[in-house]
Order: sequence, then structure tokens, then C-alpha cells
Amino acid sequence: MTTIDEALRFCDQYDLVPLLHTLDLDLCGLDPIDETLVKQLGVAARRLGVEWVTTDLAMWTKDGEALVEALVPMPWIADAVDYVVPRVGRMQELLGVRVAVENSSYAYVIGDANRSRSSRRSSCAPTRSWSTTWGTI
Repeated sequence: MTTIDEALRFCDQYDLVPLLHTLDLDLCGLDPIDETLVKQLGVAARRLGVEWVTTDLAMWTKDGEALVEALVPMPWIADAVDYVVPRVGRMQELLGVRVAVENSSYAYVIGDANRSRSSRRSSCAPTRSWSTTWGTI
């Protein structure tokens, strides 16, 4: 396992900027936010010097167990946006840095809510995963 110090040395050696993308932060999940985990990620983010932590706009677990082997994307409906906005805010408070949300892969879209609306309301930034875009075009 690579330590933060090793990652920073690698970035310095190759003139790279460190980024932190979480895979299972469970932003849209039904379980309570794992505040201990998010605080630990915040410590790592600050040590890495990142200004943003990126995460998928998706659900990962229910009742503490993984739902499937892939992320479950957020449905684009107003109720889902209303649910996610305070979770993003709380995660930003716990992390101590801003959150940027990324689309997750999906075979079809449920609802027609505008993704940028959830980003504006929660003061986070939307990002675009080009690797998942190719499969959804």
C-alpha cells in the first residue's frame, strides 16, 4: 500500500498534482454518512494538499453491505436532488475541502432533473468522467 508521503514524493518527482477520488463514499446512499471515514479522508486530502475531493454521484451500500459490484447512479428526480444536497454539504464540512461530484456509469437515466442544479445548491462542482461517457453515448 502506498502511503501519502510516497504519493507526494512521486508527484514531486514527476511534477504531478495529487488528486483524491473516492470510490465508495456513498454520497447518494441510504445509510448514514460514515463520519469517521470522511474525517479520515479529510486528513488525507489536507496532507495531499488537494482543494477538492471527487466522488461519484451514486449509491454504494445499504444497511452496511455493498449493493452490487458497481455503483448505483442517482435518479435524476427532484426528491433525489433534495436528499443529496445536505449530504454533500455535510461531507464538505467533515472533509474540510470542497466536493466535486462525478457522473457514474448508467445504462439509462431515471428522471429529468438537471445535475447542475444539485451542484449549485450544494456548493460543489460537477465533473465529467470521460471514461463513462463513451459507454453512454
